[in-house]
Amino acid sequence: AHAQVLPKAGDFPNQPIRLVSPFPPGGGNDFHMRLVSNELAAITGQPAVAENRAGAGGNIGAKYVADSKADGYTVLLSQVSTMAVNPALYRAPGFDPLKSFVPVTQVNAAPLAIVVAANSPIKTMADLRAKARADGERLTYA
Repeated sequence: AHAQVLPKAGDFPNQPIRLVSPFPPGGGNDFHMRLVSNELAAITGQPAVAENRAGAGGNIGAKYVADSKADGYTVLLSQVSTMAVNPALYRAPGFDPLKSFVPVTQVNAAPLAIVVAANSPIKTMADLRAKARADGERLTYA
């Protein structure tokens, strides 16, 4: 029932679509933005321009898109860090993630891993938890 063909939204798109990454070229976000832009151009028949607007932890690019005309031709490809973390870290990030944007789709998932040096005595999460809770122990992480 959900696999229905949706009607085309007028003549959209009828001009290039700008995909904005709020991070510098060469990283994971940039890589995925360029994959999406290539496929989007092939699907829509319109150019899809990949553009990096890096700085302030993603705030510059996010603000640029938030301030753009709300016509679907400027799209932000961002990360949870920009949408969920930055509003708590920055007094004025320049956008409201709940009011400035409408989620369209998830492009990828980037799971994180916890690792330690091979010669560490920590071998499990229980070991890590015990070390973190131990009196007088300091745990350094990144």
